[in-house]
Amino acid sequence: SSRACARLSLRVVLAISQVFRLIVMPVGKEIIFWWENRANASSRHLKRAGIAAAIALLLVVLPIDRELELPAYWQAQDVVTLYAPISGQLSAYPAPYDGRVSAGTSVAVIHSPDLEFELGQAVHDVRSSKYQLERTSVNVGLAQDRLALQAQLSGALEKKTDIEALLADADLVAPFDATITDLEPDLRIGDWVQKGDSLVTLTNDSGGKVIAYLGESELSALREGAEGTFYPEGGTRTPLAVALVDIET
Repeated sequence: SSRACARLSLRVVLAISQVFRLIVMPVGKEIIFWWENRANASSRHLKRAGIAAAIALLLVVLPIDRELELPAYWQAQDVVTLYAPISGQLSAYPAPYDGRVSAGTSVAVIHSPDLEFELGQAVHDVRSSKYQLERTSVNVGLAQDRLALQAQLSGALEKKTDIEALLADADLVAPFDATITDLEPDLRIGDWVQKGDSLVTLTNDSGGKVIAYLGESELSALREGAEGTFYPEGGTRTPLAVALVDIET
């Protein structure tokens, strides 16, 4: 989420106070004066006072160009942080911050020599168990070992599958079209990471909302439907047109 300023309409309190002080009060005093002295006033003077009062009323009623500047932040539709599923060495890692990635694109890859060695051992155990099972089918003397060999093969296959799944997870892909919004600054390709380390944060900014904060004194100045502009901090993204859809307590 990026912090910024949302400039919505309104500078209401200042505008109204200025109109009241500079126009309404003087005109009001003038009207009271002429009303109290209406018996001695000419129709010309009364008309002048009436015109002045009408102008003052129009200035109060007509829309005023108003602005309100609020602290705000962008809440993206989807945000996900990718963590290292295994310990190992980074063989791929994104360089640019604020870069774009497509759904299904590889973002970071972890190479684990230990797991690859264990996978080789599991593959060897599977082959060995299968070979011995084949021998029991032609050698009656080995038939009594068939159940043990089947259990051994099942265990080797399960271990092989588990390791392959871990290595597949070590290729971290973007779950949606996204922008890279956070990278570990000290990580580079070739560095070693531990299982559970934070690697990269992806943000889907194709949808979302702007959340702004305002004081109690400003509540009366805002109405649903008010339009404004969201200015992202840092200037890396273009301003975004927004409309007020909800005011929470």
